[in-house]
Amino acid sequence: MKKRIQLDNKTLEILSAFKKHPQQSYDEVISILISDLNDTLTNNVLFNALMDHLPASVYFKDREGRHLKVCKATQKDYNEIYCKRFGLEPQDMIGKTDEELYKPELAERTFKDDLYVIESKNVIINREEHTPPDGRYFSTTKAPIFNKKGYVTGLVGITYDITALKVTEQELKESTKALRNLSESLMIINTILRHDILNYLTQVIGFLDLYKVERDEFYLERVYTPVQRAISLINKLGELEKLIIQKEPLKPYNLREISETVLKNLLSPTVKFNIVGEGIVLADQALYSVVENLVGNAIIHAHTESIELIISETEDEYYELKIIDYGIGITDQIKKKLFQPGQKFGKKGGTGYGLYIVKKIIQRYEGEVKVEDNLPRGTIFSVKLKKANPIQS
Repeated sequence: MKKRIQLDNKTLEILSAFKKHPQQSYDEVISILISDLNDTLTNNVLFNALMDHLPASVYFKDREGRHLKVCKATQKDYNEIYCKRFGLEPQDMIGKTDEELYKPELAERTFKDDLYVIESKNVIINREEHTPPDGRYFSTTKAPIFNKKGYVTGLVGITYDITALKVTEQELKESTKALRNLSESLMIINTILRHDILNYLTQVIGFLDLYKVERDEFYLERVYTPVQRAISLINKLGELEKLIIQKEPLKPYNLREISETVLKNLLSPTVKFNIVGEGIVLADQALYSVVENLVGNAIIHAHTESIELIISETEDEYYELKIIDYGIGITDQIKKKLFQPGQKFGKKGGTGYGLYIVKKIIQRYEGEVKVEDNLPRGTIFSVKLKKANPIQS
């Protein structure tokens, strides 16, 4: 026979307040309550274990933004990054708002997110945040907490440190970009070898065959032109090859000094030069080739009497070098294809790869090159390059 539980009048009064099935005895009700209590205690132990050891920041807040409970990761991460003062333990954060704990910029941002979740009853999922100057990245999810009546009583948030993931993602992007550039460059080199240089060699053979028949030295002299073009093209291939294998970090370069060196080497008795301004930019040795190509094109193709190089500071952390000529200009149709590989224009058209290489070099510097008309006559090539900060300089 099952032993009945003996109850005093007070306990009976409390139990009478519970709605029980008519067939249930009070000892059965108590057994159910004890079972529920054990489940609650067990769940609480599991919950605390999760809060203590989960490798993410978990926190609960009420409607006013006060912390109700935080895990150890929250206390650790926020001590290192966010908090106004160090040494906070999880219990020190209980009852405090973000404004009391965190730096103003973060507190304002998190308050807006909390308000949105509570008022809209919507969930914020995997919002990425960046925390300069340490460069760490976080992903945050926030969700409203409802009571049995459907009223929002607060929110729960979970934040993961995704810095390693972002670094890997960036490395993958850079590797993909490098692979794409390598594939493009190899395709261009293959095209040059199969088409352009083969074409020059065919011209050489043709002139030599004519010389054998005619014995006229005129044909021997004609051999020099395709040979010289082939040599020039091979030199351009060398520049392109350097771009492919270039892995050295960018360094500060004096834009005015480079311009002066290039003008000295390209000194033309028929063209006047003028340089205005100066600036220190992030680049490598290939920057000499950029300036040389652009100035050389102005001398050879533009038929200009003067060239100006103007260096100026922009509002977006760049220096701009403008190479201005007063020559015959470039048509709009040619401008559209100017930086494409293999594009040759005019009787003195070179290899067709000079401006393409200029573009690839500037892209490596994360800069920009463009061309526009110089009204009323001539052309302006504009190159934007990142400034070197004082520490780098």
